[in-house]
Amino acid sequence: MGVTAVIKVDIEGARDFLDESELRGIDTLKAREELMTLNENGWINLPAEYNAKLAGEIKDIVAKISGESKALVVLGIGGSYLGARAAIEYVNSPNYNTLPKQSPDIYFAGNNASGEYLSQIFDLIGDRDFSVNVVSKSGSTIETAIALRFFKSMLKARYGAEGLKDRL
Repeated sequence: MGVTAVIKVDIEGARDFLDESELRGIDTLKAREELMTLNENGWINLPAEYNAKLAGEIKDIVAKISGESKALVVLGIGGSYLGARAAIEYVNSPNYNTLPKQSPDIYFAGNNASGEYLSQIFDLIGDRDFSVNVVSKSGSTIETAIALRFFKSMLKARYGAEGLKDRL
């Protein structure tokens, strides 16, 4: 299915913030080329086109986590966790964890540096089996790195080194 994307750029609202040299440097053809390169997983033309192999891998991971865990902790900050949170709240409800369901409760961490907050999430998980999903573009954001170390330690204590690999 060959779909040609047309990108139209309207920069009128940005003229007060950019000088003419910056405006001359905008190469829309290069931007389109970069955008299409990033589209290897098919997100531009959703839902008509998508990467079926990647979608299958995601479904397999969802089934694995749902089968093994009663709780999932998503670690990230900013857009790295807000996308997941927005999708869950849009598809289900902001009260997702309080509703009866067959799927794991989902908690979000790594968006602040509070040790108390991390401990509260661990207390909410209790004895239930859990998994951790780390979402980080840089891999070096301090808040997410702190949360990762905390939950990695909890996973290792509960499931051992081999179980840690399966649940992180």
